[in-house]
Amino acid sequence: MGTGRRFTTATIMATIRWHEDAHLFAIAVVAFGLGLYGYRARRRRRPGWLLHHAVGMGGSYIALLTGFYVDNGPFLPLWNRLPHLSYWLLPSIVGTPLIWLALHRFTRLERQTRSRHVQDQVTPLSR
Repeated sequence: MGTGRRFTTATIMATIRWHEDAHLFAIAVVAFGLGLYGYRARRRRRPGWLLHHAVGMGGSYIALLTGFYVDNGPFLPLWNRLPHLSYWLLPSIVGTPLIWLALHRFTRLERQTRSRHVQDQVTPLSR
C-alpha cells in the first residue's frame, strides 16, 4: 500500500514536470513492480515464496533509494562531492550483496532445519 502511494505521487509529479522527472517515473515503475512482485509472493505462499518476497521487497527498496539519491544527491552533504553516476549505482552496489547475503544465510538455515527434521523422523523399524 505504501509503495502504491509513492508510485501514485511519482506519477503525478512526473506528469507535472515530465522533462525533468521522467527518469524518476521510470525508477518508480521499477520499484512498484518489484514491490508488487514481493507482496504477491507473500500472499500466495507457494514453495520458495520467501526468496521471491525478499528479492522483490529488497529490489524495491534499492530502487526507491536510487530515486531518492538521483533526485536529492546533489544537495546532500558528502553525496554532493560524488560523481552523478554514483547516485545511480551505489544503492545497487551496496544493496544487492546485502540481499544476497541474507538469502544465503536463510537458505543455509532452512537446509539445516530440514535435515534435522528428516533425522527426527526415524521410523520404528530403523531403530
